[in-house]
Amino acid sequence: FRLRHSSYRGLRFDFYGSMLDAYATYLPVALIFLMPPLLAVIFPGDLVIAFAGLLYLAWPWLQARMKHFQQGGFAYGGWYSRSTLNASAFVWPYVKSGIYVFLGAIAAGILTAALASVLQMLTVLPILMGIIFSYLMYVALGPYLQVKIWNKSWEATSLEEIEFYSALPVGAFTKLQSKNLLL
Repeated sequence: FRLRHSSYRGLRFDFYGSMLDAYATYLPVALIFLMPPLLAVIFPGDLVIAFAGLLYLAWPWLQARMKHFQQGGFAYGGWYSRSTLNASAFVWPYVKSGIYVFLGAIAAGILTAALASVLQMLTVLPILMGIIFSYLMYVALGPYLQVKIWNKSWEATSLEEIEFYSALPVGAFTKLQSKNLLL
């Protein structure tokens, strides 16, 4: 919608992806996000829910598929875009983020245990440390993933003879997002 109602230097943007391609791209995403809660209602307390939750691990591939559809389906003037984004392009940034979360959780647990023994506040401290840890992970890893996905998406996109290069720096974007979060 936005592309069809936008122009730059007198040339109109357009999106030429078909409805069938849109359903093929976005229906698996909807199913994966709806299946675990639906199975939890149908089979409460069953092990099926845990296996259905594993479907969320497919998110990097699904997001790459969505970006491929978006980046490969627009036009500018008479030029049509092409995306060479492969299905596994976003796996490594998500794996790296998972490693950071795991290591951060271990560090937060050690810090919480050390502070709890010193301050003798066993009930409130783990909750407070969990909130602080979650906030720090959000502030650090959210922008990291956004930048990595943005850069990979645009570097795999071309507009006939025009190729895009994206080098948005993670640090600068994280700083910007942190300032916006405080506002």
